[in-house]
Parts: sequence; structure tokens; C-alpha cells
Amino acid sequence: MNNIALLLLAVFITYIVVVTLITLQISSRERRRQINATTPPPPHELKLELKTVTNPETGQVRVETIIQNPVRDERYTYAFYLIVDGVRTTVRWHEETPFFVIPRPSANKKTEVLAFAKSESGSLATLRQIL
Repeated sequence: MNNIALLLLAVFITYIVVVTLITLQISSRERRRQINATTPPPPHELKLELKTVTNPETGQVRVETIIQNPVRDERYTYAFYLIVDGVRTTVRWHEETPFFVIPRPSANKKTEVLAFAKSESGSLATLRQIL
């Protein structure tokens, strides 16, 4: 009788372990599914182009950021850094205007523009160009 009781106890314990493992596996799968369902998609990768036009009378340079692959109905903001000889001299924080005007670059100094574009959904892109 003792052997039968021990055998039944072993079968019962095995059953409990198997049911627990199956339940844990199902709940783990369900958790992963829920996490994937609530994780937002990655931001759209923006591709930028900078267009520069120099005013021949004043020497001022108009720098315009063009998003080559915009998302329809998405709003964007633009920011710019003017960098002269490796030092950031002017900052224009994010605005909806995609262009920025800088004074005439000095011929003997390295002048660069670092442009930023950011979408409402959180995509951010930068592009650096030497003038």
C-alpha cells in the first residue's frame, strides 16, 4: 500500500509541475504578445538635404533644410547651428521655418552649418554641410 501511495504522490507532483510549466510558458508568450502590441513602431528615418543660396548684394547665405522623404500630414520643426572654425557661434532652436539666414562667411574661416529636423512623432535627423 505504501508503494502505491508513493507512486500516486509522484504522479500527482509530476502533474502539478507539468501544468505549472505549461501555464508559465503560455503566460510568458501572452506577455510578449502584449508588449509587442503596445510598443510603438520605430520612428521614421528622415533623409535631409541642405540647399544654400547666397545673396550677391549682401553676401548673406540662406540655408534651407529639405526633407527628402516626408511623412504625409506630419509636422516638422527645424534647428540650426552655425559653426565657425569648429566653434558653435549661432544657434537657432527648433521652429517650423525650414530656413535660416547667416551673415557672409569669412573667406579665411571654415564655416559649417549643422541642420536638424524633428517630426511630431519623434524622428530626428541631422546634416552637416561646409559652406
